Amino acid sequence: MKVKLAALTAVILLCHSSAFAAPPDETPEGKKVREANALAEEGYGYLTTGRYVEAIYALQRAVELAPNQAFLYYDLGISYFNIGQFERSLEYYDKALAIRPDYANALVNKAKALEKLGKKPEALAAYDKAVEIEPNADDIRIHRGYFYASEGDHAKAIEEYLAGVELNPKNGQGHYWLAQSYAKTGKPAEAWDHVHAAEKAGYPIDPGFLRDLEFQLPETPGSRPPPARDLTAGPVVTQEKLAEVRRENEKSGFLPEPDKTADSKTPAAK
Repeated sequence: MKVKLAALTAVILLCHSSAFAAPPDETPEGKKVREANALAEEGYGYLTTGRYVEAIYALQRAVELAPNQAFLYYDLGISYFNIGQFERSLEYYDKALAIRPDYANALVNKAKALEKLGKKPEALAAYDKAVEIEPNADDIRIHRGYFYASEGDHAKAIEEYLAGVELNPKNGQGHYWLAQSYAKTGKPAEAWDHVHAAEKAGYPIDPGFLRDLEFQLPETPGSRPPPARDLTAGPVVTQEKLAEVRRENEKSGFLPEPDKTADSKTPAAK
């Protein structure tokens, strides 16, 4: 499963609205479904260009015509999130999940809304359920890592980021967030390698972070040393490395989760 990021929100997941099939004949039901499809695409177009209020109007009309389509509620949740109405956003993610309980992206976005509302334990539970549903989704692991990092638990964040970039070595966002957590835990050399991987994957790097990181490197302060290796070529992390990270977490007082990480070969759910 591959997801994209909403245009104006750095940490909320977004996947394209998938239109639903209309009856082939010109029955009233068929016309209703085709109209709902057109409104869904219109709303999605507004959503991806940051016109969230217009997206809400179009998607609400689509829901009136097709009330059993989870993706419509999902896109409404994103729209309300982006105008700061987190309670309404949460309401629509719950409606999407009531129709499709295995909607992992909706669970991740629900977690983002819960975070905004200060409901951190409920947010983590939503992330955990999303990972359980989609264990091989790199972005979901990485976003759970971002949650831990935002709570100041960079050791746990590193563990999640490592699992995410193992699943997809070309996830530039994962490499960049991993670099930030490494830098915050006093590991500039590891951070530098993942900055390089993020740059190679095309992810934009904050110049201020890059400058600060350069001066943390003891060998050649103020210059850009070559990375130890190309981390976008994969594999990035071995199970031995993940075990080492868990041992470090235990020493720091962070309890590791049971091993359900990157080496699972089961395909991601669709």
